[in-house]
Amino acid sequence: MSEEQACPFCGSEVLYEGYHNVDGFDMPFMFCNGCKGMFTVEGSEDWVHGNHDGMDDLRAAWNRRAK
Repeated sequence: MSEEQACPFCGSEVLYEGYHNVDGFDMPFMFCNGCKGMFTVEGSEDWVHGNHDGMDDLRAAWNRRAK
């Protein structure tokens, strides 16, 4: 992970990235190992195509959230 902010719910910096299959689409998500919160963005399954894994867009959304 690169330059992510801490979890907005518990402050943990132990964050993981992955994919969750929803209705046959891979959705990128971020997961906090501290509070077990998971973050994704509706429509993010559209970010995953070809050589683009969608994680850059998800990181940008994560880092835009209010503190």
